[in-house]
Amino acid sequence: MSSRRMNSRDSERVQNRNGNVGMERISSGNVSEALTEVFREEIRLPRAPDGGGLYELEYNLEKRLQDVPRSDDLYEIKKVVQELKFSLKMAQDRERTNDAQLIAAEKLGNQAASHDDERKLALEQVSFLEAQIKSSASKYTDDLRRATYDA
Repeated sequence: MSSRRMNSRDSERVQNRNGNVGMERISSGNVSEALTEVFREEIRLPRAPDGGGLYELEYNLEKRLQDVPRSDDLYEIKKVVQELKFSLKMAQDRERTNDAQLIAAEKLGNQAASHDDERKLALEQVSFLEAQIKSSASKYTDDLRRATYDA
């Protein structure tokens, strides 16, 4: 990781009422370098005179900040999270739709079973009525034969 100094192109300093640096807007995209620079300024660490070596605290901060993701990496992670949230919402919507369709199908199945029961009952009634008609027809034929014989 480089330890280049941030210049005016990389950041803009915003001062609060007391004249202190309150926040920095990072446009370079390297969060780790910006944080290192802010830590250096906040604790006012002197620079190594030869410009080559880091003091022990700076070295520890630099080591810890190496694992801090860059802002473009964070942006990519944010995009993936947003896509996953959108996919989850779509899956939940599909699940709700499927649940509604399942409930409708169960109602239709219940209606079909009810209609099947009604159909069986109607067939039983038809069979009963056919038997009555047969019996009545047989009785009528017998009555007609008797009346013809008597006449």
